[in-house]
Amino acid sequence: MRFMIRFLIFSFMLMPFPALSSEALLEDDFDDGVVDVGKWEAYGNSVYERNGILEAWTDVTDDGGGVYSVWLDFDPEKPVEVKRDIYLHPGNNRFIGRLQVLVEGATGFTFGVSHANMDYFSETWVEKKGTYLFRSGGGGHKNTSLANQSESIEAVWDQWFTEKLVYDPGTGMLRYYIDNELRLEYDVGLIPELETYRMRVDTEPWGWYTGHYQYMDNFSISASASAPDDTVPVVDSDGDGVIDAWDKCAETPAGSFVDKTGCPGGAECTEAELNEKYEQGYQAGLTQGGSEECPPPAEGTCATYDFIVNTLHIPCLSAGTGPTYWLDLKMISNDPVQLELEKSGINDIE
Repeated sequence: MRFMIRFLIFSFMLMPFPALSSEALLEDDFDDGVVDVGKWEAYGNSVYERNGILEAWTDVTDDGGGVYSVWLDFDPEKPVEVKRDIYLHPGNNRFIGRLQVLVEGATGFTFGVSHANMDYFSETWVEKKGTYLFRSGGGGHKNTSLANQSESIEAVWDQWFTEKLVYDPGTGMLRYYIDNELRLEYDVGLIPELETYRMRVDTEPWGWYTGHYQYMDNFSISASASAPDDTVPVVDSDGDGVIDAWDKCAETPAGSFVDKTGCPGGAECTEAELNEKYEQGYQAGLTQGGSEECPPPAEGTCATYDFIVNTLHIPCLSAGTGPTYWLDLKMISNDPVQLELEKSGINDIE
């Protein structure tokens, strides 16, 4: 019996709708022709408010423009939503723009979203492409940042879209939407206990050299009365294991071997080979914060690997019932387990 190594995503990912009521913490439609110092602190070079939008440019090397919001009081028990219309332009392939949330007094606790078009790599740095969530300052492209990043989806360049971050302080889960469609979920952790709670956002079109810019409009930060609880399924129309939002090859024939983008090219592997790699991944997971509830595979069973950009998801199988737990491993380039996987010829991590 042979098994496929394929990009396996839950058939039904949950997409919460926004809560019905919310409290506005900050709003700006950028229609007054000047950066409102009561809401924003500009830094670097070239930040403008004009034509009804906020522009930030990197047109001076190592001195690109960006903005912080003012510090905002917030209730640590209420979900927080950050929403904006955004237009991103990478001037070259050395770009990582970001929107991050900082909490005053919570050293090391940050979360947000990065948009990367970065192909530089070395022993210290890795190539990054696409849009991904991050925590603990992990928005860049150091190899040590990979453990604090979600999987990536294809980035949206040179066109307007609406992006939204929703953070649930009860679970530590961060959800990311593009044009009201849930695209990413990532556990960024719980806010540490503090005497007072204030937050602000930081956004900039960072990159090497010049030519990068971002336009922003209709910005808002709000707090919801409760976490959203309505759900709808996200569909995998062709049944290849890759949800439509991430599938670059629609209508893949049933039974095809596919890679993580849903396109033909996935590999096959024997049960023994998969079990060996599963065991290696399981042991690595125990040393990298993986779930200890996830047992090694029983004799005669086979674990299926799910390769996502910079992430290895390993489902543990219950007899006849499918995955019951997921063990997430962030694979770093100098990780001996990843190197072993690469030697085996089945590694599909970018």
